[in-house]
Amino acid sequence: MGYTALSAVYDRFTRDVDYPALARYVAELLRRRGVADGILLDLACGTGTLSLELAGMGFDVIGADSSEEMLSEAWNKLWSMESPPDPPPQFICQDMRRLDLFGTVRACVSTQDSMNHVTEPEELSEVFRRVSLFTEPGGVFVFDMNTPAHFAAMDGEAYVDEDENALCIWRVAGDGGGLYEYTVDVFLREKRLWRRESEVFFERAYEPRAVLDMLKDAGFSSAETFGERSFGAPAPDEKRIFFVARK
Repeated sequence: MGYTALSAVYDRFTRDVDYPALARYVAELLRRRGVADGILLDLACGTGTLSLELAGMGFDVIGADSSEEMLSEAWNKLWSMESPPDPPPQFICQDMRRLDLFGTVRACVSTQDSMNHVTEPEELSEVFRRVSLFTEPGGVFVFDMNTPAHFAAMDGEAYVDEDENALCIWRVAGDGGGLYEYTVDVFLREKRLWRRESEVFFERAYEPRAVLDMLKDAGFSSAETFGERSFGAPAPDEKRIFFVARK
């Protein structure tokens, strides 16, 4: 699923993401469904920023990701904190398609379109099945996904972001069938020279109705959709929606 070359610069180029606000939103979605504490799985946790925010709000957080490089950044971030949350998140290296925990969790969250990275519908169904397996009865699963409208707007576009020591170029191309290829070039300054690293990964555009059906088939008793950072229904042209499913 990628995120090797990107790991060292991921936080620099996602600085527009307001993680404290995202954590508050996710926590409120959970609180409204009776989950305000307990063990929480941050699935595809990346560099651990949201894991740390949620741990600071009183959850016992397990952060899982398939990228060793991203988890290394997460551990470094935790170790560099002057006042880490107590207890701190526990980070584990696992592919969400083969999730295997020691016990159940009260809640699972997954953000930043991580579910779109699961590009085969049968594999996404397996992710949902495994999340359901490790979620206790009455537990809640919260995740977001980019919508088909989001991908349609990005198709064929290129994006550039930079700071004084790094440059990142993203190109997005669809195959006409819902699969989108991201080609990413990262240039890192090393003294007088620039080092280039490249990475390719894919995301799939899923129709929300199909995702809701997958959740039901995986064993969740109910599932709802919300607009981005909203407690209301998604707009017809919503670019990112949140799913909330109860076991």
